[in-house]
Amino acid sequence: MRLRVLNCGAAGVRQNVLNFCQKQIVEAEELFRDFYFSLGVPLRSVFEYKMRRRGGSLSEVFEKPWLLLHYVGLEMGQHNAELLGMLFAEFAARRGVNPEVAAEALRGPEGWRRFVEYLRALVVINEAKYAD
Repeated sequence: MRLRVLNCGAAGVRQNVLNFCQKQIVEAEELFRDFYFSLGVPLRSVFEYKMRRRGGSLSEVFEKPWLLLHYVGLEMGQHNAELLGMLFAEFAARRGVNPEVAAEALRGPEGWRRFVEYLRALVVINEAKYAD
């Protein structure tokens, strides 16, 4: 993605960079939802069917994102759960997130907590970096 700078002054450049960073680094839940909906309808349909068979729901997965890999691992095999975890890490990396941190996010509640803290720290760092 190219960043178009409309204002030639230093303050304008800083503001445009800050706006770009804020758009790229989002809340963890929003990033997970964007990833999930990027998967395509056929794949999401299979996941949702398998979750319901196990008594889960999509709203439960959005509240506790690590459950997606849990359900996929139970119903479709651990190798598919690992593949889905790698896809999430790549998706997050394209948005400026460390892929190693993102890979741990869907493995359990502790990984998700660290992921949320990491994203919050990135926002704070970027805001401080580009603030006047």
